[in-house]
Amino acid sequence: MRIETGDSGEPELFIQFQYRPDPEKTGQEGTWRKKRLTEAAEKVKALLPTLEGADDFVTALMTPAPTETEKDRALLEKYLAQYTARNTMDYFIHKDLGGFLRRELDFYIKNEVMRLDDIESADAPRVETYLAKIKVLRRIAYYLIDFLAQLEDFQKKLWLKKKFVVDTQYCITLDRIPVEFYPEIAVNDAQREDWVTLFAAHELEGYSNPLSVEFLHLHQQLIVDTELFSETLRDQIVAGIEELDQSLHGILLHSDNSQVLRLLSPKYQNSVQTTYIDPPYNTGSDGFIYKDSLKSSSWTSMMHERLAAYASLMSDKGVIFCSINEVQRAELDWCMRSVFGTENRVEELIWARDTVSNNSPAYSTNHEYIEVFAKSKARVEAEKSMFREERPGYFEVRELIDRIGNEFPPIAEVEGALKALYTEHRDQFILEAQELGLSKAEAKKADPWKGLYPYRFAEYRDADGKLVEEVDAKKMMASIWVYREVEPSMPSGKQASDIRDSNSDNFRFYAPPHPITERPCKPPKRGWAFPQKSIGTRPSFEGYRDDHRIVFKADENSIPQLKYFLHEVGSVVSTSVIRQYSDGEPKLEALFGEKGFIDNPKPPALVEKLVRQTTDKSSWVMDFFAGSGTTASAVFDANRADNGQRRHILCEVGSYFDAVLKPRAIKSAYSSSWSEGAPIEKDGVSTLIKYHRLESYEDALNNLSLTPSPDISQAGVDFARDYMLRYWLDFETKGSSSLLNIEWFDDPTAYKLKIKKPGTDEYVEKAVDLIETFNWLIGLHVEHLDRWRGYDAVFKREIDPELPEDSSTRLMLDGALKETDGGAWRFRKVEGYTLRTPGDHNDREKVLVVWRKLTGDLEQDNLMLDEWFRKYRVSAQDTEFDVIYVNGSNNLPNLRQAEETWKVRLIEEAFHQAMWDVEG
Repeated sequence: MRIETGDSGEPELFIQFQYRPDPEKTGQEGTWRKKRLTEAAEKVKALLPTLEGADDFVTALMTPAPTETEKDRALLEKYLAQYTARNTMDYFIHKDLGGFLRRELDFYIKNEVMRLDDIESADAPRVETYLAKIKVLRRIAYYLIDFLAQLEDFQKKLWLKKKFVVDTQYCITLDRIPVEFYPEIAVNDAQREDWVTLFAAHELEGYSNPLSVEFLHLHQQLIVDTELFSETLRDQIVAGIEELDQSLHGILLHSDNSQVLRLLSPKYQNSVQTTYIDPPYNTGSDGFIYKDSLKSSSWTSMMHERLAAYASLMSDKGVIFCSINEVQRAELDWCMRSVFGTENRVEELIWARDTVSNNSPAYSTNHEYIEVFAKSKARVEAEKSMFREERPGYFEVRELIDRIGNEFPPIAEVEGALKALYTEHRDQFILEAQELGLSKAEAKKADPWKGLYPYRFAEYRDADGKLVEEVDAKKMMASIWVYREVEPSMPSGKQASDIRDSNSDNFRFYAPPHPITERPCKPPKRGWAFPQKSIGTRPSFEGYRDDHRIVFKADENSIPQLKYFLHEVGSVVSTSVIRQYSDGEPKLEALFGEKGFIDNPKPPALVEKLVRQTTDKSSWVMDFFAGSGTTASAVFDANRADNGQRRHILCEVGSYFDAVLKPRAIKSAYSSSWSEGAPIEKDGVSTLIKYHRLESYEDALNNLSLTPSPDISQAGVDFARDYMLRYWLDFETKGSSSLLNIEWFDDPTAYKLKIKKPGTDEYVEKAVDLIETFNWLIGLHVEHLDRWRGYDAVFKREIDPELPEDSSTRLMLDGALKETDGGAWRFRKVEGYTLRTPGDHNDREKVLVVWRKLTGDLEQDNLMLDEWFRKYRVSAQDTEFDVIYVNGSNNLPNLRQAEETWKVRLIEEAFHQAMWDVEG
């Protein structure tokens, strides 16, 4: 603490603090900080009066500056609080730091430096001196701002850059792999151990160590992980898969979701139908890291950026569900309204977890929220199948009827089978619910099938819906229709006056004759739901009776009932309150045989319900806060339920990816039911899942390399200063591997980065997957991904009179191009298409990508390229492909297309343009 004379000649008080963590910190953060601030203020108040010449400062700092909660606060406490706040903020990469600081500088000069009263009362020389000082301050500040802006803009560029794919692998069921590869798979010990861990393979028939080829034939739903094999085997297997992308059931990405969403955009723009996310709830124990004073703003900034990056992926009828609790509910609602528009808010769902905490000091909170937004609310509301769900149990009933229907059993047998199905489900559900702590009465109330149990009657009808007697069912090839009986009475409430007028066509208290006793049957208390006779196309009692939809009881004393057929009400409108057990953790424990993998995972049945409400059988489903992989499990369950082919895209950045997400996706494909880590059901599905690992922002930083500074001493002081303040980083990091060094594209398999190993602090040098990265960058839907193929040739020179005199011979092949595994020239082709109109697979641009390893001899390399095109009968001038990409300089004939584009394009140019085509 000291007093010095300032530039104005007036004394200035300096009180120096150092902000650092307190190792003795205890208790709640806010309370601890307030205590430290009080101690600091008391110390200043005690020492300041002892400082010579400090009387005026004592008076000023003791000036009251009260707030609503701190009535006795002085100006000193206000300044201390401001100082602490500046040191407890989170740090983000600023989108325009230079502009922001220049505006703040102008504001500071106008409000803190340029005092109009001083200017008005001063003479001209003093004003000139005053203005000169401001100019100097501004000039120096601009230099500092330029340098800081250079650093921040460089970080922003590095963050927004689309990241490299550093690893690509596949999980493939054996039934999709040619048997020629089985011997190599069978002797792979790592794969055998993986199957034992994941699927309890040691308990399967025919298991041995090592495995036999016969074992693989017996268990075709076992899933091969190509990460455990050589790149050669992986590429050979993939090369044999036609319509590669169309065959995928899922894509898993290990990366920060912000990077993933930007990478996905060129390919999946306007394509994702349903997205479910369960972001960190900002509770302090959910893995979301932030500084204390800006918890909410940090979380909100994170969510807003990701939602904005995701929005373009939604299809025209796309919807997003986002789980949240009360902590950040308001902030999430603001984010979603800001990104998707208030007009596209669909609903706020309430998930009632059906669990009670007896340790809660007040109410036991047993619900969470799910915010629902659409890309276009009008579009989804016009889609009649949206936000409806199949009646619980409907699939099982249909499955039963389909199974026994071909035998044309007696109706009594059908109704007996229905009763047995209902009883089995009810007993099993109550048992499971009681194990979770519910009473029998609560379990019955929560039973999702309870609305199905009244559908206990059955009859035969033909293809036209006409009633068929059971003795004629087989001859008529009739189908079983399941129904319930309902009293067809008028709804409650005010009704038209003519319903009681017996002379009116709308009379509803008629008494139809009983078909056996011929006496009049009494009407419902509120009258019939329809008139007795038809009026136009309106339903009527006689119409239903003639169609055998009226059920008359034993005599006229019972009200006739109307048949409600199950298949006509197979789906129901979804409600905004969802009752679903919070059994995410027990499900995960059953899957892995261990506890504690992840806190509070969502129940797969909850996510499955949302997926089935909003997708068709071939939709893309996404989760970019994938966590434990609940969404992948839910999609597999939904597909099993209705024989669908939905596909999923999941993203996770943490260690959960390898520990939980990937194995869960694989296990969910292998079996629908698990206990203690072992499969119960043998209902594995044929599966192809691709997974990527992307370069991280930290990887991009760690792979920067600075080249020596150029000698700029002769260029002048102003140039040297501007170079250091504005251009230094861009120039001296040029050529860094993480910034895309296209000179390394001569060998696409040798482009390497130092990558942090998952779950460790160790960095390893790893080859980048340039081929997959480029596919993503241009939005390529891959139809065929060939393996690397080697070629050799013998060359000769022949005189060509059409060439200039100084180069009269042309390089030619002496014989045919020969494909050999060890060939010096290597090629790999990718065939597919991009979409001219995002999301419209009918508006395609056919694409061929040719990668090659260059030898350094340009003439030979290009001759081999020409011969390769001839060998595979591909021409740059025909119409088979709309665009052809090739790495390295080439002399392929080219065609100018619309909008000044060319048919044959350099991969390096397209790669650079797409990787740095960023907004922000």
